[in-house]
Amino acid sequence: REPERSEASLLIGEALLEQGRLTDSVPHLEAARDDASHAIRSRRNVLRLYARKATDIYTPDLGRSIAVELLREAELASDTNTRLRALSAAAGMSRDKVDADMLSSILLELTRDAPSSLCLEDRAEQALGIAFCYYFSGQQQRGLETITAIMGDLEGQSLKNSAYRTLLLGQCAIHTSLGEYEAAVEVGERGYLIASKMGDERRLRHFAANTALAHSRLANT
Repeated sequence: REPERSEASLLIGEALLEQGRLTDSVPHLEAARDDASHAIRSRRNVLRLYARKATDIYTPDLGRSIAVELLREAELASDTNTRLRALSAAAGMSRDKVDADMLSSILLELTRDAPSSLCLEDRAEQALGIAFCYYFSGQQQRGLETITAIMGDLEGQSLKNSAYRTLLLGQCAIHTSLGEYEAAVEVGERGYLIASKMGDERRLRHFAANTALAHSRLANT
């Protein structure tokens, strides 16, 4: 049946995204039909927007345009995880063109839910978005504190999903930006092994680059 096909296509697309295979995910996400349920359409739209940063010719202006669309999808989402995923992805799109007002709005939306009311997977998405907001607004230490606060729970439950791996990558990058190179190397090498085990080639490359940078800075200190 068509609703079942749409859900199956969405699940395959999301599984590919979990492996960092953004381009490969797009045909499956687009196979989820417009006559599917609101929840399926909403999640398809959010994931497809996120994947666009790999499938389109990416520019800072495109990133901001995608962020605006993600915020619109967050308002329409009926599922908590989809809403938080849209917000965290929108915050992540601020990397190349920081919009302080937009980051403040995203942070306000992300903190609307008390962490105690969320499941662990939703808390990971929330923490990721909050860490992005702090990091891109120049508050690296607060971003690091946000990541550190949830890492123990994620690792205690062996949750190694894409949100966890991105949090770990952020932890590595922030340690480097703060001049904490030994900590960056430790986190980066651990993240590299996890990404390799999960078949996440995209984050694998990022972990390798961040770890190499931290190693080079250590050699010069």
